[in-house]
Order: sequence, then structure tokens, then C-alpha cells
Amino acid sequence: MLSSKLVLCAEHQIIDSQTNNISAINILEEISAEKFPTVHPKISAINWIKREEDDPRNIEIKLIVKNNDNIISNEDYAIDFRDQMMNRFICQLVGIKIKLAGTLSFIFEHEGNPLGFYEIKINKLEKTD
Repeated sequence: MLSSKLVLCAEHQIIDSQTNNISAINILEEISAEKFPTVHPKISAINWIKREEDDPRNIEIKLIVKNNDNIISNEDYAIDFRDQMMNRFICQLVGIKIKLAGTLSFIFEHEGNPLGFYEIKINKLEKTD
């Protein structure tokens, strides 16, 4: 059975070419804006997915991105574990339009089953004169 070991969203991610380690820069817990709609330039959604011996090597996952209850993105992605038991899935989303304050949710699914979740709080900044 597939499982998610870690899910996070950051503004940037770096993969070290020598060690293959990932660094997540500016992990996102909150995004603030003075007015809506607003656009966030880039978010990297990262999910470490673990499989069992009897799970298939090639799978398809769905990443659903929502601003409150409004779906922003709903895409399928193919993953090839090769001969490994873990896969680091990284999806870079560029120019994300956020219509309302509230939440920005990243929902990972495999065959309709949950495979990870991350939520960012979206704040409306009050103007001060």
C-alpha cells in the first residue's frame, strides 16, 4: 500500500547534484496579500511517497490544488519508482492565482485514495494609512 512519508510546500527547492539531497527554501505556512485576487509566483509541492514490495513500479497520482472550495488545478502525474521503494515527487506550480483569503490546499490522491495533504493559510492584510 502506498503511503506518504512527508508533504510540504516551499517557494523553492534545490536538488544537490552530488548527493541528490533536496533542500526546501521558504517552507510556506502562510501567504498574505493586501487585495484579491492575487498571484503567488511559484510553489513547489513535494511529496515523499513510499511503496511496498507488492505495489506497482509505475503509478499515477493526482494533485488537486484548491483555494478554499474552488479548484485551481486538478492534474494527473505519472511516477516511476524504478527499482526503489521511495519516490520524491516534486511539482512546481508557477503563477498560482489565489482568489480569496482562507486556505490553499494541496491534495494528493492515488486511485481516489488520499496520499498526502498540505494546507497554507491565506491572509488578507489590512491597509493602514
